[in-house]
Amino acid sequence: MHDDRPSKTAFRVALRRAAHQVLDEPRVFEDPLALAIVGADAGDLRSDEKSQDRVSRIMRAFMAARSRYAEDGLAAAFESGTRQYVVLGAGPESLDPVRRQALEALAARVAAAGEPFQTFFDPPELEAELRRLGFVSFEDLGTEGINARYFNGRADGLRAGGGIGRLMKARVG
Repeated sequence: MHDDRPSKTAFRVALRRAAHQVLDEPRVFEDPLALAIVGADAGDLRSDEKSQDRVSRIMRAFMAARSRYAEDGLAAAFESGTRQYVVLGAGPESLDPVRRQALEALAARVAAAGEPFQTFFDPPELEAELRRLGFVSFEDLGTEGINARYFNGRADGLRAGGGIGRLMKARVG
């Protein structure tokens, strides 16, 4: 990471959020600043063939759903009187040995570029630890739950996939 510019991974997330604003209809997450943040215009993103490949679409869908999930959680918490909100990020959760090995290789490449990267958490273990710390309400969405909530019935076929990530929410008392 460098002090004078965003990290490579943060820039890629911002680029996917911007692409979602241009390429996907209806949008799962409205982000009026996305294009300005990455310095791109809609035409650049529409003409980028990589934006339409399967992996890019899956990643873009997950990033849009993750952003929407966090924003929805914040709005609901604020409406119920919460005045402190923490967002923790964690990478793909799969414990499948083949997938774990591939993700560990990815983590090593990202770390070699100077980026922090934590790849795994086991949802039941995380929930148990959060309960021990006083959290009482949990929601854990895997790929199926994400798709049911944010992508069900879409004509464009945009969906999260490949066990790319989970969305988890917990609340104290």
